[in-house]
Amino acid sequence: MNLVTLLQNGEFMGVKDLQESLCRIVREEKNPIFITERGTPVKVMLSYQDLLEIIDLVEELRDEKLIQEITRARKNYRKSGGIPLSRLGKKLGLEG
Repeated sequence: MNLVTLLQNGEFMGVKDLQESLCRIVREEKNPIFITERGTPVKVMLSYQDLLEIIDLVEELRDEKLIQEITRARKNYRKSGGIPLSRLGKKLGLEG
């Protein structure tokens, strides 16, 4: 899931409109709903699956070992660039 895209596709809806459309939204809406009160966002309505994916991302961000590995990989990439596709294929055993 691309979290930014998910949130950008969200819809802002006032509390009154939400009350009138709640059944339809629960059944049909796939994007987040940002619930507003007098124009100010106060709550977010997400699908259960989106919530689980966000929790999974947060848990990964709390994994210190993973963060260190990502930081090290980014430094190596900045220093020496990426791996050419042909070499990556050989490294992964995709080329004979």
